Amino acid sequence: DSSRADPAAVPQIVWRAQSRKTVPHRPSSLMKIAFAALLAVSARADTDQDCHCVDRSLSTVSAVTHGIKTDPYWQPFRETSFQAAADTGITLEFDLYDEFDAAVMAADVEALADTCVDKCAAVVTIPDATVEEAVENAIFNGAALFGTNAGYPGPFDLESFFGSNETEAGAEAGRQALAALVRTGWNGVGARVAMVDPENGMISSLNQRWDGLKAAIENATGASATRLLLPPPRTVPAMTDELAGLLVDGDACLYDAVVGTFDAAIAILGALNKTGCEAVVGGFDPNEGLFDEMARGNIQFLISQQTYSQSYFATYSAALLSFTGMSFSGLVPTGPLAITAPPSNYACYDDFYPVCPATPSPGCACTDRSEIRIAGVVDEPVENAWWNLVNAGARDAAEDLGVTLLEGGLVFTGAADPPAFIAKLEEICDPATIDALFVKISTPDVHDAVAACIDKGIAVLSINAGYESGELAVDGLLYHVGQEDFAVARSGAIMLVRPSSGKADRFYCVVAEQEMDLGNLKARCDGVADAAQRAGLPYQRVATSVDTLRDDLIKARGFDDGAGAPGIILSDGKFLPGALSVLAEYPSVVLGTFDLDELSVEAIDDGRLVFATDQFRYLQGYLPLALLTANVVTEEKLLVDFIRSGAGLVRHTAKDVLCSLKGFEACLTTPRPSGEDSNTPTAEPTARKKSDSAATLQATLLAAMVCVVSALVVAA
Repeated sequence: DSSRADPAAVPQIVWRAQSRKTVPHRPSSLMKIAFAALLAVSARADTDQDCHCVDRSLSTVSAVTHGIKTDPYWQPFRETSFQAAADTGITLEFDLYDEFDAAVMAADVEALADTCVDKCAAVVTIPDATVEEAVENAIFNGAALFGTNAGYPGPFDLESFFGSNETEAGAEAGRQALAALVRTGWNGVGARVAMVDPENGMISSLNQRWDGLKAAIENATGASATRLLLPPPRTVPAMTDELAGLLVDGDACLYDAVVGTFDAAIAILGALNKTGCEAVVGGFDPNEGLFDEMARGNIQFLISQQTYSQSYFATYSAALLSFTGMSFSGLVPTGPLAITAPPSNYACYDDFYPVCPATPSPGCACTDRSEIRIAGVVDEPVENAWWNLVNAGARDAAEDLGVTLLEGGLVFTGAADPPAFIAKLEEICDPATIDALFVKISTPDVHDAVAACIDKGIAVLSINAGYESGELAVDGLLYHVGQEDFAVARSGAIMLVRPSSGKADRFYCVVAEQEMDLGNLKARCDGVADAAQRAGLPYQRVATSVDTLRDDLIKARGFDDGAGAPGIILSDGKFLPGALSVLAEYPSVVLGTFDLDELSVEAIDDGRLVFATDQFRYLQGYLPLALLTANVVTEEKLLVDFIRSGAGLVRHTAKDVLCSLKGFEACLTTPRPSGEDSNTPTAEPTARKKSDSAATLQATLLAAMVCVVSALVVAA
């Protein structure tokens, strides 16, 4: 995972399955993924009746942070974590300290290895070296830990870290200060910039911010940076008086820009008013008071670590790991984000955007999620078997979150029909109709229509197809959720070359003739071609149809020469029945396919198929709802573009995987409010009722994975 080795790198988010309590460390490379039997509910694939419901409330997340009960910052942080727990249906254990003691917190963290086991994951902050050592020990002893807020980037073996690079936050503050000076008409040459440290140099995160700001400022022509250390007490009046003496030398104003954190920024404004000096003012860690000052024009920029995203997605991710074995992995930056205008709904910023029926502070209206309208549009035929599970994920997520999914599920506009797709977007892309949208972008023909939705203020992300270039297909998209088709195909082709797989000596990529120019399918064949080039082997793309597959393969160059082992990669699982017939006729064929299904499971089990890719279709429907809901409510965005939903190569499996392909009933309890008593179920678990026929595969995220008990997945 290069993003962990290089904190400055922009990472991808990888959803991965993990074995729990079996090895002390995660694999050194996130390219290796193991499906594991970590769930207590036993399910078999022999009949649908054997796939029992699963009670998510039996899964637990434990949170150990350095937050204290009297700090107004940590109460809403905690409540947001409870909201994430309610959204995923798990039990959350999260208490705040009466006072912070590093030794006490370290002991609590180390104890997680014994108290948070089996269907449990934990969220921790890492405020100092003592706690960091405890985190490393807990991980070594088998605990699954997610880092957040403090301690960026955390030990390598964290499941994930949601937070901000403090050094880069300081550097961004320096750059924003210079940019603000330029906006005033000054070129910034010789700028004098000060950073106010209200902790008198005693807090490591502020020290890192200073290091970053100093480096950024001193890199500018003739500019200088000064650190103003403030001793206790740290009240706004006391800091204002102290700064009034530090900002001037006699009658001379000493600084052109001054940056502070939290209340220090308010004190800066007071000191400037007292001295009559004028300066650009910036702040770290915004709150509603700072946004008020920004709205008045008194603060020019704020550097945010997007604390809501830290709290919500750290708990959300740990929850998913606790009951599915899958979660975010790697470094997930939530900041630094430079803000130069207040968000439209910042009146709820300090409350962390509570969900109704919670009662927030005056001026903040709770969010009625039922009023959030999200649409999913894909250019696929109605009742497409492959997309039924994606549709099930979207429906379940809407139910879990309490948002409204337009038309009750995915909108299907027909296969390879850009005009119909465009017409649908033109119909629904109105802020009066939807707030957010997720789409499959199969062809550049639809880019303008997607861009038009974004231009209207609608939050949009893409799924499945549209990231083949390694970049978001349309400017303004929030994320792409899917798999890296090129990389997966290349890894699969390389697998076919191995002696244990049959040692293919030439490659054929099978693609539907009418779909051969679709971006994701083209990327798959390009990946096979790249593997062939690397291995020095012949390659040919075979454009065909389901009906003519056998004849077109036999006609392909060198296929039927009676020697060696032709390696065939199917870009679409619909070709698998025909390819297996070809294999029966030509036993030397080495075969792999995209898109795991029941037939590919059977073929892997009996040795006819080397691998099938699994991009976890359910997650491609489930994840967009949480990502879009968070953005609509808070205007925050994880600072990543690509969220990998799967991209696994399933080589060894068991027929139990069939349960995940058929869908499950998920146990439900009566919805629980966030807060102190939110961990107490109010009803016995009962099975979720499927609103449609079994063909819709209405499943929960847990249900989609619970029967995968013996699979080794090697990611691209």
